[in-house]
Amino acid sequence: MQESYSDIGNRRGAARTEVSGVLARVHGLDGEYAAKDMSSNGVGLDYTANMKAGDPVKLSLYEYGELIAAEVPARVAHSGGQLTGLYFDNLESYQYDAIYSYVLDTQLDEIQNYKYISPYYI
Repeated sequence: MQESYSDIGNRRGAARTEVSGVLARVHGLDGEYAAKDMSSNGVGLDYTANMKAGDPVKLSLYEYGELIAAEVPARVAHSGGQLTGLYFDNLESYQYDAIYSYVLDTQLDEIQNYKYISPYYI
């Protein structure tokens, strides 16, 4: 049976955060693709790939040219409608730590920015 994005095991199961300046290099494809959002469990690319759900890929993630994590194993969760969703698959601990730290730092920055610019923050 073909796995799909709607299968519980393929959902990210972690809070997504919008990212800017993050690019993914997908090994085997030419070019770099902008990441739309990211969590410690996966990344959404602003790109429609010709891949099926479950296809394995390796990618490297960069923010403004600085490496976040390299050779990250992932699988396609879905591809279509201008987006490709990937979930990370069997990460090494150092890869998970790098991605988790990046996402956490980004979320903390968002909280700080909200705190200082929002009239609703109490």
